[in-house]
Amino acid sequence: MNLWNAITIGFKEIWAHKFRSLLTMLGIILGVSSLVAMSALVKGMENGMREALIAIGGLEKVRIEEQDIPPNQLHLADQAVGNTMNDVYALRASAPLVTMITPEMRLPRATFTRAGKSFMPYNFIGTWPNALAMNQHVIEYGRMFNEVDDENARNVCVIGTALRDELFGSPEKEGREIIPIGEKISINGEPLTIIGMFQHYEGEQERKWRLMEKDKPAQDQTGPARSRGWGSRRGGSFVFRLKNATVYIPLNTMWIKFRSAAGTNSIPDPRLSGL
Repeated sequence: MNLWNAITIGFKEIWAHKFRSLLTMLGIILGVSSLVAMSALVKGMENGMREALIAIGGLEKVRIEEQDIPPNQLHLADQAVGNTMNDVYALRASAPLVTMITPEMRLPRATFTRAGKSFMPYNFIGTWPNALAMNQHVIEYGRMFNEVDDENARNVCVIGTALRDELFGSPEKEGREIIPIGEKISINGEPLTIIGMFQHYEGEQERKWRLMEKDKPAQDQTGPARSRGWGSRRGGSFVFRLKNATVYIPLNTMWIKFRSAAGTNSIPDPRLSGL
């Protein structure tokens, strides 16, 4: 039996058993398709996780967060001093393999106001200037505050693009780039001067979609605008939304001017929110 006869007999068998052949083909097609789809899904999730990990500072970063005291240890609350600057100095002196330490003091539920508009960021943090490198932030306009700003507890801040969009207007709506460097905003009656703004953070998929929308010709829209949810400029991965909605101020500014209400005997609360 030569090859041609084998092929001929095979086609005759397929034609003689059409339904069984169809089921066999469907099984092969669906099996291969599911493997390809699963492989693409896993690869997409892997790329997304890699983007997110890089955005928050990579795998070499260890966070120590402030935690609530367990109910069975509330009687020891007075002895729980928490993380303080003493821990920072101790780590710097005794842990030579630690290349960078960044203390953080957070003010939860902080609301920024300007000209009748308000915005509540994900993160309002008092920290050191090295937070820029620790959390992989990039200054697009202005500058990061420095050690002199921190020592003098100056009322300066570096903002993300989400705060700019909410209090000053987004470039898409205004039709021009908005750079609020030198402008003043207020939080709890305390004025802050914007000295820097981070670049807008977005994932690769969101960037491609934004560029595609930008290149589309303008069309008249008679019906209601369709929303793509978090696919807008402020959208994308939660990590990028969090970074865009971050505000940094000097650590001493946060401690002296915003943490005093949480302290005792008119002494600001010295505990760190994160390390």
